[in-house]
Parts: sequence; C-alpha cells; structure tokens
Amino acid sequence: ETIITPNLKRGEAAGYMECLNDFFQEEVIDDFLWGSEHAEEFKLDRSALRQDNMNHRDDYQRELERYKEHFANSCECDSDRARLMSVKSIKLNEDGYFERATATGATVRSEIPPWIKPTKKMVLVVDPEKLQSLMLLPRIFSYTNQTGEKLHNEGIMFFESCLEGVDIPVIDMKGNSLNINTSVTGFCSHKGDINSGHYVYIEKSERGMWVLNNDQTVKELGNDSNLQKYLFDEKMTPYLYHLKLLKDHK
Repeated sequence: ETIITPNLKRGEAAGYMECLNDFFQEEVIDDFLWGSEHAEEFKLDRSALRQDNMNHRDDYQRELERYKEHFANSCECDSDRARLMSVKSIKLNEDGYFERATATGATVRSEIPPWIKPTKKMVLVVDPEKLQSLMLLPRIFSYTNQTGEKLHNEGIMFFESCLEGVDIPVIDMKGNSLNINTSVTGFCSHKGDINSGHYVYIEKSERGMWVLNNDQTVKELGNDSNLQKYLFDEKMTPYLYHLKLLKDHK
C-alpha cells in the first residue's frame, strides 16, 4: 500500500507512467502539490487526463476527500498551515481540472489528481506470458531500527494476509497495467534478533502441505493452521517470499 503506483487501470491512457520517471530527489514526495505546468513538463496527455477525471468524477470526488483528510492528519507543525489550507481548497471543476488556492489568493489548476505522487521507485515491467515466479521482500524489513519482536509480529501479520494469494501490480511490455495473481509457494523464515539467528526454508508440497527444510532436516508441518502455529510457537518470522504465478491474471 505504500508503493506509489498511480491508478493506471483507470488512467493508463493519460500516461501516468511518465510521472514515475521524473527527476525528484526524494523517493516519494508526500506533500508535493502539482502545478499547472507539470502535465506538459512530464509530457502527459492533458486532454486524456481531464477526460479521465470527468469519466470518474464520483470516484475521484471521494478519493479527493480521503486525500484531504489524510493530508490534514499528517500535518505536524504550523509551517504546514498554508499548505493545508491550499489542500483543503482543492476541488474538481466541471472541465476536469483540480483547482486550489495559494497563500497569495491565486488559483492553480492541474489535470493531475493530487493524490498521485511523483516517485523514483521502480515500476515492475514484465512479460506476463514468460514470467513464472517472483521473489518478494516485504517493505517492513527495510526498517532496521525495529526490534526483533516487532518485526516478528509484523512479519506474521503480513504472511497471514498473503495466504489467500498476492496480487502484484505490473506493467506489461506494451505499457498496459495489470495485476499478476500469485500464490505463496515457499518462503525463507528467520528466528533470532536483528543481528543474529537462523534461517529455514518452508515450501508447499504438491499435496498442499507445508514442509520445513531446516539444514539437513526435512519435516512436514501440515496445513495453513499448523504452519501458523509453528511460526508463532517458534517465533519464526517469514522474510523472503517465493511467489508462483497463477494461470489467470487481469
């Protein structure tokens, strides 16, 4: 949810991919506000952007209110007050522009929805007909200042959310956005603290049972419930996921 990939399913004709390859220094600029010059600067299809905004007016109005609420909750000091007032003034007009007032009273309008953020994160471009599997490292493990217990708890919660499948947003070789449907076929798990410990690999057999590979020891753990109990009892943290593609994707 923290990976910033604009709503390509609804906005792919607008060329949002260009926003993901610009020159901003920060990885994600959370408080960035689009100006009237940016659509042209990033070589976006401005008419397609406005048409997309009008075609999904009701959805975007709701998204705009959620964005305003999120922005208000994230303001931490008085220096954000002018920006907060500018965000609160944003509205989607009849021509498909997002308008906002500046501190000086001027009006700025942009075709780009304000919740779309510039980022230098890599967008996964794949050939879905050739791709067979993916390796996934959850973002929580980039937070190296967390304690082992916190990582364990969050790792378990993330793993449980993946048991029913993982949808990976990608862009195909033609520039179309789609979700690759995958299932967890195995994962590396860690026991210990942030500086030391032991790794095992747990994989799903053809019978649908989870199998523990612990050095030279191979042991069947059983179904999902048995696996979850093992991870909890042994304080094992799922770490690196092996995802297998399902046949159908959308």
